[in-house]
Amino acid sequence: MIRRFNYTERQRILNSHVGIRFVGAGEGMGFDAELKLGSLALPDDARVYVEAYFHGTLMRFDFGTIGSLCPPVDRLLRRFPQPELVSFRVKVVDTSKQRGLLLATGERITASNEAGGRSTRVSIIRVIATQLASEIWRLRFYEEGPVLELNDEIPDVKEIARGDPAFSALVFPEIVRRVLEQILLRDKYDYEPEDESWSSRWLRFALTITRERPPKPEDEPAINGWIDDVVSRFSSRLKYVANYRRALRGGEASI
Repeated sequence: MIRRFNYTERQRILNSHVGIRFVGAGEGMGFDAELKLGSLALPDDARVYVEAYFHGTLMRFDFGTIGSLCPPVDRLLRRFPQPELVSFRVKVVDTSKQRGLLLATGERITASNEAGGRSTRVSIIRVIATQLASEIWRLRFYEEGPVLELNDEIPDVKEIARGDPAFSALVFPEIVRRVLEQILLRDKYDYEPEDESWSSRWLRFALTITRERPPKPEDEPAINGWIDDVVSRFSSRLKYVANYRRALRGGEASI
């Protein structure tokens, strides 16, 4: 049984304090975590937990105390059918109380596949290969964010999605459009720059493409125009038309 914690005014654990990377694959996939919490004013005897979660499933791992971090030997993500989709959170808890008092927390941490567990980029979409029958790709939305599903019957489908200019030109602008429509038209999300939700991360990404903030949720025509502008600028920046034409001729894409 997973113990519940009391919440009070607490410190925030930033992404710079945590580096998590996946290790292994399939049913043997686990994770390594590098925690740098020394800059936070936390008692040495406070316990540190790393939680992996996705779509209602949760696993909690005891990493010892602030004064003596000790990762558990078993860090396999065995409860998750597709462990590469999980997000992580870190909690620091004062367990001297009858019910644990939460002293610090870091939410919505994504893992890297890179050595060292740190990436200069924040992932805004997860990609998995799965059974899709006759479809090549599908976009699904979860509480933790959007997931690009690719047909696992296609050899090297993840590498194709990552590096094939024709696939990128045909698929990625549509993904950007659908995600922004989900955030602004269906979820009616009102942009908050300090929010760490997946919706806010996507809108911060959009604001690297256009300087115009998204319109208010009630202004649907303006939202549609804003999304059109973002997708157009995104496609232009990545030279999708030129790259697609070059791919048809068998040439290399330009960046």
